[in-house]
Amino acid sequence: MRRSRRIAWWTAYGAGAALVALGLAWTSYRVVSLEREERLARREAERQEVLRVALRRMDTWFAPRIAREAARMWFEYEPYYPQTIAFNRLLEPIASGEVLVPSPLLGFSSDVFPVHFQWRERTGFTSPQVPDPKMIRPEMVGCGPIPVREELGQELARWATRIDPKLTLGALSAVETTLQASPEYGTAAPTPAVAGDIRTQGVPPASGQVWTNPPEPDPKREGERAVALRSKSQNRAYDVADPADVKGRVANLNEIQQVYNADNSAVPAQQQQLQQAEPIAITAVEVGPLVPLWLPGEPPALVFARRVKSGDESILQGVVVDWPRLRSDLLAQVADVVTTADLSPVPLESSDPARLVTLPAVLTADVGNVDSEATAAASPTAIGLAAVWVAVLGAIGVTGLALRSSIGNAVRTSRFASSVTHELRTPLTTFRLYSEMLAEGIVPDPQRQREYLETLRDESARLGVLVENVLAWSRVEEGRTPSEPRPLTVAALVAEITPVLERRCQEAGVSFERADDVNGSTVTTDPDRVRQILFNLVDNACKYAGRGARVALRATVGNGVLRLAIEDNGPGVPQRIRHKIFRAFDRGERGPGDSVRGLGLGLAISSELARSLGGRLRCADAPTGSGAVFALELPLGLR
Repeated sequence: MRRSRRIAWWTAYGAGAALVALGLAWTSYRVVSLEREERLARREAERQEVLRVALRRMDTWFAPRIAREAARMWFEYEPYYPQTIAFNRLLEPIASGEVLVPSPLLGFSSDVFPVHFQWRERTGFTSPQVPDPKMIRPEMVGCGPIPVREELGQELARWATRIDPKLTLGALSAVETTLQASPEYGTAAPTPAVAGDIRTQGVPPASGQVWTNPPEPDPKREGERAVALRSKSQNRAYDVADPADVKGRVANLNEIQQVYNADNSAVPAQQQQLQQAEPIAITAVEVGPLVPLWLPGEPPALVFARRVKSGDESILQGVVVDWPRLRSDLLAQVADVVTTADLSPVPLESSDPARLVTLPAVLTADVGNVDSEATAAASPTAIGLAAVWVAVLGAIGVTGLALRSSIGNAVRTSRFASSVTHELRTPLTTFRLYSEMLAEGIVPDPQRQREYLETLRDESARLGVLVENVLAWSRVEEGRTPSEPRPLTVAALVAEITPVLERRCQEAGVSFERADDVNGSTVTTDPDRVRQILFNLVDNACKYAGRGARVALRATVGNGVLRLAIEDNGPGVPQRIRHKIFRAFDRGERGPGDSVRGLGLGLAISSELARSLGGRLRCADAPTGSGAVFALELPLGLR
């Protein structure tokens, strides 16, 4: 096969293999990328689900607590607030402001909400938990002792320095405007309460609902009215302790009965009078939503505040949050869900998906490394792709080996045809020429005729060797190399082979010598194959060493191996081509004018025969520094 055709075949094979590899690589990349993206998405979905569970737990825990604060009536931020309409036991009205109801916040205590506060323009910061003792007068009804809580007073003073009421009221007003503009808030505007309407008393308002509040009483006027009402409704006491004065007792009892009947008969009239009385003047009060706000400065401080509008006055009400304690309590709710978590403040308008609904804070939680989990384990897809890669690469390799074998067979066939043609041409030409000359009597001299006949005999012998080598190689290629190993001494084996080798050296004009150091060792092998191997080696030495050269057979035994070496003092074999000379039809490097004839099968056949005997054939440098050594190494025992 021409070199250009071999290059074309290998180029086509390389291009096809590269295209297959590139296509498979791109497909593998896309499959792995899609699988990794899907695994990342699944891990992220699991992570988000864990975060949602954690957020839901914290919101569920905190929502009722803050809802209770949002539902507080605006007047609960006063330690005592007046009962708008009050009656004594005889259903007589008591002056407004004379009966004070204690606020539920008066004795309120919480670890999360340490102090409630209220700010008004004229009073500044106050707290229902820190009442002013001066606000209670002796004549007021329903007031118990005012508790003294100095620590809350200090807490209120500390927070009063940090809260800017004007700025806070402005922020709350902006939030209310935003809420009212949102579709979720609704379109119905709050309806102001009608004067005299007391139906809303005691009912928690929704955000933006209007409350009613009676005007603050005039202390002087209401005090005089309260004294008059108390003197009128004062229970009459009668002395009935003297049992001897029965008549007096009866008279007193009759008088008590008359007074009681008179009082009861006056009740409908009093009720009618109350119904016909002029409505009490009422001031409309509008309560805004309770909004969480982060105070400026460090450390972070959180308050829930709302704006209360009473007439033209804006009141700031709210509750202070112990943020470290609240954060600790919230994180305790999700300790079994996330390993490491924290809450970080964010602006009120933040739309972070990890933000709590009830608090302007986001949850940062460690629920595992999504990227490392997505790429850590080998998936079935990756294993399948690896198997495909192995199969494809194996197929490419097998195809390459098949192509190499095919090209090699084609090259060997070409070389065989060329070698056989070349080797047959010369002897056939000689046969034809000499036979014609002898047949036509052109050579009348008997001596010359004898020389021609000897030449024809040698050429026929060489043709026989050529044919035998071809047949031997054919048998080796087909695996038809039967052997008949038998035990015999090494000395006997060497003695049996030596005559054939000596005769070949004599024919080539080469000296032959033998040296053995076998010590009566025995070997089990096929002597015919050993003879053929050594004959091929001696034949090559005679061809390449030339006339006058020296060829030696050396037999040694050591480490259970018989070594039969053929040494010559010829040009030797270069190191770079020693791996090639054992190939069929490859005669190594041949220079111009090389007259050595042969097919290049001797060493190939010898190497295969050596392997069939369980040994090997090697090439090395001669110990003298010039020439070559071909050594046949055989095991002493049968394999």
